[in-house]
Amino acid sequence: MAVELSAQAAGVLVGSQARRTKGASLHGKGWLVGIKKAAFHQDRFQIGTTIRIKAHLGFSYKTFHEIETEVSVNETPAANTILQVFWVESD
Repeated sequence: MAVELSAQAAGVLVGSQARRTKGASLHGKGWLVGIKKAAFHQDRFQIGTTIRIKAHLGFSYKTFHEIETEVSVNETPAANTILQVFWVESD
């Protein structure tokens, strides 16, 4: 779950930055996301807990980005990831 939430947060971060620079006509074919590094600090998340994800851009070149995320559950660190995101803009 932590990896999927991190990937979603990375997509929002990269997408929002691209929309600001490229404008409202932004569209693409999809995303490829790879896990470069992941560390998990909790085995499970309980239902009803508050999950927060912080995502920041570590590296960016054209349509390739490296995103660092921190996942916390009820203010306790749960996972840290470094994701590599490639955005496919066309066929």
